[in-house]
Amino acid sequence: MRPLNPGIRPGSCAIRERTARDTRDRIAFVRDSQQVRPRAFLAHPVHPVHAPPVIEWATGDLFAADDLPGLAHGCNCAGAMGAGIAVEFKRRWPDMYEAYRRLCAEGRFQPGDVFVREAPDRVVFNLGTQRTWRTKATLEAIEASLRRTLELAAEKGVARIGVPRIGAGLGGLPWADVRAVLERVAADAPTTLVVFETYVAAGPTRPARPRTRGDR
Repeated sequence: MRPLNPGIRPGSCAIRERTARDTRDRIAFVRDSQQVRPRAFLAHPVHPVHAPPVIEWATGDLFAADDLPGLAHGCNCAGAMGAGIAVEFKRRWPDMYEAYRRLCAEGRFQPGDVFVREAPDRVVFNLGTQRTWRTKATLEAIEASLRRTLELAAEKGVARIGVPRIGAGLGGLPWADVRAVLERVAADAPTTLVVFETYVAAGPTRPARPRTRGDR
């Protein structure tokens, strides 16, 4: 048989050296491929983002709080603000009351609805929580009107809304039941709901027991 390279005889030193060199190259390649490569790490650590509380339970007077761009309260749908905290809303914003009364007279304000009044100092959300002052509020009306309130607040850029014990005073509902509705509705809202569980006249507002999204 004719050799591939006529200048090199079989078994010569040149063939042995080339074979040995090829073998070393293969061994080096295998060794490199089996090495464990270090993992890549981020240059800057990632810090967890803490979402703001969705509900704050407060003690004090919601009208005295200076960090609440929005206020909300429960209303009947018969055009009356003659008792409870609604009296103070009527006194502070009489034009709002007159507009609310006209809506009720025309049948355009029903349980579950929300009437929004943008006053110079606050955005006021009037929630239709009961049909008349003689009837009780309903959890369904509270939930529907509160959901709509939080949607409107997000559209208007209202970051915080103060509310009293809605539906549990003259509304006649157990506060524990209403409280559960507030927690459920506010859980996914971008607006913080500040609930004044205990009223203290003319005193400073003391936020208490903030509840975060992780507490659900």
